[in-house]
Amino acid sequence: MLALIDHLNQLPLAGLMLVTAVGYTLGRLQFRGISLGPAGGALLTALALGFGGLSMDGPQDSDSSAFSIGELGFVLFIYSVGFEAGPRFFASFRTQDGWRYIAVGVAVNVFALAIALGFGRFFDLDVATVAGTLSGALTSAPTYASASKYVDNTAGLAVAFALTYPFGLAGLVLIIQTLPKWMHQNLTAESSQQTRLSSTEANARGHHGREVTRGFLVKHEGGAGSPLKELNLTRSTGCVITRILHEGCAIVPNRDTILNVEI
Repeated sequence: MLALIDHLNQLPLAGLMLVTAVGYTLGRLQFRGISLGPAGGALLTALALGFGGLSMDGPQDSDSSAFSIGELGFVLFIYSVGFEAGPRFFASFRTQDGWRYIAVGVAVNVFALAIALGFGRFFDLDVATVAGTLSGALTSAPTYASASKYVDNTAGLAVAFALTYPFGLAGLVLIIQTLPKWMHQNLTAESSQQTRLSSTEANARGHHGREVTRGFLVKHEGGAGSPLKELNLTRSTGCVITRILHEGCAIVPNRDTILNVEI
């Protein structure tokens, strides 16, 4: 095992791929419907192999700079989260329920920060321990990555994060499973009802679960002169423009295509 780790230390990317592959596989394993998930599996694998001596600093006798696995992972993580949640986050401002979710999210983070600072002052903990405890309790990898750039005691930060992360993950799973029961809510039934309502709404709009192809003729100035991205036809009507016929030529439109009035 030590020989394998020594070999991987000479090839930082190989160690990264091993942590990713093993962590993803471990995260998919379930026990009574509970799993670590890809992030939790990768974290546990990285902690285990790191304790065994795996490093991403590259060969010790090399003059090249260290392989910054932390920065790479942080950038990829932020990009993935932003790409997935960004559009839905800004769309939530348009609904009343969206504002409620935003308020709950802000309250949770502010409350957690206040508790961490309060316990840190009461027990006279250093900054690294407080930051690690906060990031682990919230299961927030971005918080840990940001704190590692500013604290001097990175070892204390890592230990506090690793010790509190399982408790934060277990608390999250426990709340998800028990809170609906305490509030006498059946999430499965509500989800099925929402699915039926969405299907009914789609049928009312004429979708009926199948594609409908139609042709339209632009005769009014109100629909011309502006690019398709400003008209927002897909969101307002549910239709998707796939072809535009103008002056005998058929073109494939994009978000900057402008409609013209046909005389």
